[in-house]
Amino acid sequence: MRAHNASPSDLQRSQLLDIEGRLSSIRDVPLGSVGTGPVEDWLVPALGELFRCERFCAYRPSGNDGSWRLGDWVTGGDHAFFARYDEELRRMPGPFCYDPLHPEPDQRNRALTLAEIHTHGPETTCVVDEMWPRIGLGGQDQLRALVCDGRVLLAWVGGFRDEPFTACERGLLNALLPSMRHALSLRRVLLEGGFAVVGLAAALEAIAAPAFVARRDGAVTHANAAGCTLLDRSRGAAQQLLREAIEGQGGKSSVARLEAPGLPESYLVVLRDDEIVLRARLAEAQRRWALTRRELDVLQWVVAGDSNKEIALKVGLHESSVERYVTSLLRKTRCDGRSRLVARFWAD
Repeated sequence: MRAHNASPSDLQRSQLLDIEGRLSSIRDVPLGSVGTGPVEDWLVPALGELFRCERFCAYRPSGNDGSWRLGDWVTGGDHAFFARYDEELRRMPGPFCYDPLHPEPDQRNRALTLAEIHTHGPETTCVVDEMWPRIGLGGQDQLRALVCDGRVLLAWVGGFRDEPFTACERGLLNALLPSMRHALSLRRVLLEGGFAVVGLAAALEAIAAPAFVARRDGAVTHANAAGCTLLDRSRGAAQQLLREAIEGQGGKSSVARLEAPGLPESYLVVLRDDEIVLRARLAEAQRRWALTRRELDVLQWVVAGDSNKEIALKVGLHESSVERYVTSLLRKTRCDGRSRLVARFWAD
């Protein structure tokens, strides 16, 4: 049996910070905008690792003719298990210890273990004693939370394992709930508000230049990878460029008004200025290859086709220093020459 540790391990702290960081990033660039797919596609496996669960899943119960099923967002890898779980739910009338349409206040946005869930009514005993053994969950513990936006259930999020969950692990799930609620609320607004998020993300990613869905004031609701890089590097400057483009002062930028019933005034903006594209590529290269400021300066002129001597004059270094930076760039990018480095810079 695992010790009921009172505090998280260093690994758990690191995993928690990583999950919180990925969820929090959605506050600035909404869900699906960078081509990664719905949040639960990566969130569920990450939570499974954090809580060391045999099975972890997220779903929103779906009602049909008086019965219930797992509905949307079932993930976790063991598809055969979830198919059996879904079948059992449909055979049992109302097998919940909460109202799936409007969960009770004491059930919302709280991490609960199986022992705590047992106190909420006889339905839990029915599920655990009768249904769970039929699908291979006999003797397992459960940790779950009902992620809610007000009275609306956004998702059942939880996992199962043989060893009991600890108070520390319940605290970890509680710590993640505000970020999960934000991310899933945003997903709900986007999907139910007329945006096909995944389709929009795929369309934006097909554009090589920085592309955005933005409002007239420059506020960004969606962006492709190049656009996200530009926002990360200089959000204020990027929003100013968007405002200028929407007002017809964007030079080579292209702008199209997006119109749909109930959609706020929004525009598709593609920043086609070569300098903007280059800046976005350089920012992405710095992040991907962990480049220093000097390496980035040298890379900018390498991709422009300059020799070491020309670069030395432009950046104020000795030619031998430039040669060392170029060697470092080739090592970090695993390229065997300058031409390969340039090709990879524009291809990645």
